This record gives sequence, structure tokens and C-alpha cells, in this order.
Amino acid sequence: MRSVLEIKMDFVVLDFETTGLRNEDTIIEIGYVWIKDGQVRDERSTLINPRKPISRRITKITGINTAMVKDAPYLDDVIEGFSKFLRGKLIVAHNASFDMRFLNNALRDAKLEPIDGYICTMRMFRAYKKEMGIQTPGAKLSDLTAFFTLQNDRAHRALEDAQVTAKAFLSMCEVLDWEKWVSGKKAPKKKSARIMTYESHFEEGMDIDKIAELMKVKHVTVMKYFIDWLSKDNYAKQRDTIVKEMPSNQLVRAILIASNNEGRINKLYELMDAEASYPEIQLVVKLKHLKVIDAFKED
Repeated sequence: MRSVLEIKMDFVVLDFETTGLRNEDTIIEIGYVWIKDGQVRDERSTLINPRKPISRRITKITGINTAMVKDAPYLDDVIEGFSKFLRGKLIVAHNASFDMRFLNNALRDAKLEPIDGYICTMRMFRAYKKEMGIQTPGAKLSDLTAFFTLQNDRAHRALEDAQVTAKAFLSMCEVLDWEKWVSGKKAPKKKSARIMTYESHFEEGMDIDKIAELMKVKHVTVMKYFIDWLSKDNYAKQRDTIVKEMPSNQLVRAILIASNNEGRINKLYELMDAEASYPEIQLVVKLKHLKVIDAFKED
């Protein structure tokens, strides 16, 4: 297997800290490690002023508070220069869909071209363990850090998280071919008649009876559209109807199964964040905390 040390390639291992998980949230810290030809060439971080107070919840997680970012640059002051730096380099990140979403949101807001290609070390880590015949649970950044016996005294700070991700990435490249883990846009698949039918239920108005009926089927496509629909401010508007027509245990089950679809977990957290006062959402949070979700795997 080729080593990354033998490949003439620029990688930017990237990590963001943000004000939350929703699309309307924004970046409060950028950290990166630039790897060129297998060697670390630069590593930097900067705080970002989000133009709004940072919540106590985010401060508890990251240690970043409103006072710390008071004199920091705004995102629109740095995004163009950062975009120029990233062009021609391959982005690497842990749970990369999260970081890429915030990066591309910022680029679009600045009328700049979004960036497509990236490597997700979370996906790569799962394959690495399988390749090595190692069975350990979890693929979070803390799991990656522990697995490779790395030191991270400031977890959930952008530079430190990028540093441990970079070290783990280089280790995994000794076993896995990094080129096979480059993600990006793929040609869209032709939608089946069944998928188009599911879409119509969620996009052409709220047919709660039909949706309740669909929720009885553990089908990933149904769950995909259900969690998308929930995340578009529909839940609060339609909650009384939903709860009336769909038993709460069925609703919770549907949300759990939907969230198990990789790449959509952030949408569930958006819903939890926005509607945390609802009993059924509190139950979902509790069940996920207790890892009961493992019992709700898709068929």
C-alpha cells in the first residue's frame, strides 16, 4: 500500500467549532493542519466573532465564550482568504459532512464557489479497524484519539482536534489507500416510483394519515424524508396533529430509526435543539444517551 509520505499531495486537516448544529448556526473557531508531501507544513487557528452571544451549552463544550470572540475577526473578513488557501488542497476532517456543511454555507454566503472533495476520517477509521481485524466500539474523535494513543488536552478546540485528526489520518494512510476515501458529488441515481411516492407525501402537503401509515414500515427512504421534513420547522407547526394521529411510541421509534441513517444524525440534533421541551423529543434524547438506538437498526 502506498504511504501518504510518498504521494505529492496537499491535505488540509480541518476542524470547526460552531455556535450549534443547525444551518443558521455559524463558525466560532477555525483550526487546521496543512500537510504537504507527507509533512506538516503549517498549523493555525483563529477565533471568529459570530455576531451573537455564544450559548452556555457551547461554552461548556468548547470553553469558548462571548468575551473571547469579542475582538476576533468576523467570518466574512476571513472566508475569502481561507477559501484561496484551501483551493487545490484536499480537505480532511472527522465527521467531515459537518465541517463541509459549515464551510460551504460560509462560501455560499460570500458568493464563493463551494468545495466538493474531502476525506472523512470517521468513515476511514471504521474501515481501518476492519482491515486490521480490530473490534472496538465507536468512531467519534475521542475514540480515534484513544485508539491511536494520542494526547488531546483541549478536546473540542479546533486546532487540537485538527492535530489529533491529522496524526491519526497519517497513521491510517499507512494501511489504507487514501484515494479511495475521497468523497464528493456523485451522479444522481434515477429515483424509483416508490421513492417518488414517498417524496410526494412529504413535499406536496401534510397527509398525516398516510405518513402515520408509512411510519409502520421500517424503510430507510421513508425515514429519510421523515427526518428531513421534521427538520424544516414543520414539527412545531404540525405537532398537535402528529401526536394526535401517531402514537408517541411510534413517533419516537420513527425518529430513532431516521436518525440511524448515517449523514442525517445532525438533523435529529437540530430537532432536539429546537424542540427540546416536547416530551417525545426529551425521550429521544434520553434513549440516544442510553444507546437504546442500537435496538432500532434499519432492516
